[in-house]
Amino acid sequence: MAAHRYWRAIGLESYGEALELTEFHLLGAGVRIDAPAVLTSSIAPAAGSLANLRDDNLSTGAAWTGASVPALVLSWDFGAGGSADVTDIRLGSAVDAAKFLLAGKMQYSDDATTWVDAWAPFAGVAWPGPRTKTTSEAIGGWLRGFKNDVDLSAGGSIATLKTASGLSPRVVTAGRMAGVLQVEFEWINVSLAGTTAAVGVMDAAFLPTPSSILGNTPNSWTYTNSGSKRSSSSSVAYGASYTLADVIGMVVDFSAGSITFYKNGVSQGVAYSGLSFAELFAAAQMYNFNSYWQVRVRTKGFTYPVAGATPWEERDSAITQNAFRGKTRAAAVAVAPTPTTVPVIFGNMRLSPVYQARGDYLTGVIGRGTGRVRGFTLDYVNPLNKPYRCRVRLVRESDGLQLREAWSAADGSYDFQYVDELQSYTVIAYYEAHGKRAVVTDGLTLANGKVELMA
Repeated sequence: MAAHRYWRAIGLESYGEALELTEFHLLGAGVRIDAPAVLTSSIAPAAGSLANLRDDNLSTGAAWTGASVPALVLSWDFGAGGSADVTDIRLGSAVDAAKFLLAGKMQYSDDATTWVDAWAPFAGVAWPGPRTKTTSEAIGGWLRGFKNDVDLSAGGSIATLKTASGLSPRVVTAGRMAGVLQVEFEWINVSLAGTTAAVGVMDAAFLPTPSSILGNTPNSWTYTNSGSKRSSSSSVAYGASYTLADVIGMVVDFSAGSITFYKNGVSQGVAYSGLSFAELFAAAQMYNFNSYWQVRVRTKGFTYPVAGATPWEERDSAITQNAFRGKTRAAAVAVAPTPTTVPVIFGNMRLSPVYQARGDYLTGVIGRGTGRVRGFTLDYVNPLNKPYRCRVRLVRESDGLQLREAWSAADGSYDFQYVDELQSYTVIAYYEAHGKRAVVTDGLTLANGKVELMA
């Protein structure tokens, strides 16, 4: 993505009604870059100030009423001649999880009139805890394979490796399982003369074998700098040769089972077709070269985008997000604030949003049903607490409604899943054989950590 003068956050939604933040930073390549910009808002804060969102002080902040949040727009202007490429955000929380930012969208503009979505909307932003900043996962870079493979999981898009006798390290991306996906490679600061360089894909079976060379096994498919395509140790004339600073694009069509390579935006034709893919990893490797070498990868923001293809990058917003229904974020699985599930291949789960009216206290539904209350029922038997099976009831404190009932397991554990995460609860455990049977634990909330978010 290129740099732009104007940036804004719109479509903001909190976990509850009102919104309160202590920080809102813009990042580029993992570094804060919003210091030169002027921050304004379409609606003035009801409490605090915008300056508090920039002071790196988690004890101060800005808050807006629930009625104003849907129309709230936060804007950054980097000034005449100024610009920035925003790749991530960092949020600071206050003390109330119900007032933390759940979802939103970042946009950019060069004239403050025409706006373009910078990333897919970020949704399900994880509550980081009271007065704490959010964290982010590395995006746009490389993920480590095994052993000798390079690890750029902390971010960045340039790998520096040394190839020596018996050691041919690879650069490996995150795996993908579906779609028509593009990635670009560019060899830099190295001559390819007298060497063999290969770019392509490999499947999961190739990962544990770092001594293997891309294209030398039946589960890797490559395009080499000599212009050949290579798989199963067999090289076949394919396209043009390439060298330093040439941009090599690759498009993988999972449905068609095909792989097409591009040199500086020019298609070299379909290299492989009729294949059956599971999870694939884009990779680059150089061998027959006893020195350091570098390759740049673009998993989005391509030099030569291919029509009809989408970025290899799994998602655009790096900010850590909630997971739902027991699944952490996995390859080719989207995260949405309120999920329903539909089956996808290989046992993964795709999550999609459910559009519904905002909950309220009148209906008794104020959250998104992603809460969890769990614990153990124990009985003191001198000198230890031991598990004790109990009838356990979950009661909503706002109106005393019993929401769930279950027997604790043999180990004393109980687990009430997918409850309203913004409510306060009481758990009542009935010890059937005791004279005083009821044991009560109350005041369980998300803010005090007794209500968890499903993960």
